[in-house]
This record gives sequence, C-alpha cells and structure tokens, in this order.
Amino acid sequence: MRGRHAAAFHTAKEELGLTDSLYLGLRTVPVDQIVGSVNRWRDFDARFRIKNRATMYRYQQIKQAVERGATLPPVSLYKVGDKYYVVDGNHRVAAAKEVGQTYIDAEVVEFFPPPDSELNLLWRERSIFEHKTGLSGIELTELGAYDKLLMQIEQYRQEESEALGIELTLRNALEPWHVMG
Repeated sequence: MRGRHAAAFHTAKEELGLTDSLYLGLRTVPVDQIVGSVNRWRDFDARFRIKNRATMYRYQQIKQAVERGATLPPVSLYKVGDKYYVVDGNHRVAAAKEVGQTYIDAEVVEFFPPPDSELNLLWRERSIFEHKTGLSGIELTELGAYDKLLMQIEQYRQEESEALGIELTLRNALEPWHVMG
C-alpha cells in the first residue's frame, strides 16, 4: 500500500462546517489543486496514485487516452477554498496528474462555511465576486471591498458601453483585465 489516502471531502466539510454551495459551472481547474475525493478517497494515495488494483485496467485505458490527446468529458469537482475534491472522474484526474497535465475541464460546485466570522464572510464575498466577474487572484481584506470593486467595474462597463455605442456584458467589459492579468 502506498502512503496515506487522498484527502476526503467529508473531513473538510466537517472541519470547516461547510453549509452552503454555489454551482460555478464549467471551469478550467489547475490539476495540482485537486487534493481529494468525495467517495473514492481510499482508492488513491495522497499524490492521487491508484491504490485499488481492481481499477487499474480502467485507469490504464484512461491514461492512454490522455497521452494520445483524446478529448475526455469534464470531471465533476467540489471546491473548498482553493482546493478541489473529485465527485466524478477520479481516474481522469489520476491520469492527468501522472502525465503532468496542468489544467483539466470540470463542472464545479463551491462549498462555503457558515457566515459566522469575518474570514468566512470574506471567503463568500470573494467567491461571489469571482463568479460574477470571472476574475480570480484578487485578494481584498476588508468586508464590502469586493462589492465596492464590483460597483467600480460596473461603472466602467457602463462608460465603455456608452463610448462604444453597444451594450457590453460585465464579462465583455472585463476582457482587457483578463489580458493584462
């Protein structure tokens, strides 16, 4: 048996008191941020290598497909902070990790702790901001700061829409930010 198990989602859920969730949709996720599984955490070690020999044939088929560059369906993940747990697609994730794939397509649902502390409220505000804008990596430390930034972005969107004579969506208006970031 190889090292300890992959991280278990139920452990994070209990430790952080996760209560609410938000469907984020199809995302491109860094493979190295996938740390565990919802139901199959015992089948993989901490580096997401197969421990369950009974599924090795299936894993080898998926790994060969990944190496050939085949398009595989997105995996399903739960997001907790900046870590992800596999709901469906454990073997696809294991293969991606082994071949050194950097990103993987995934349907993502994010889970949140209760809004009972400033840190947890900031976590929620940041996630909602990222969901609305598609911008990530912006770390603010004051409650309400994400809402203020969103208002500034909305003002920019309105000004750009008027200047261009077309109605821009929030994400269209943010395109230059994505390019610069």
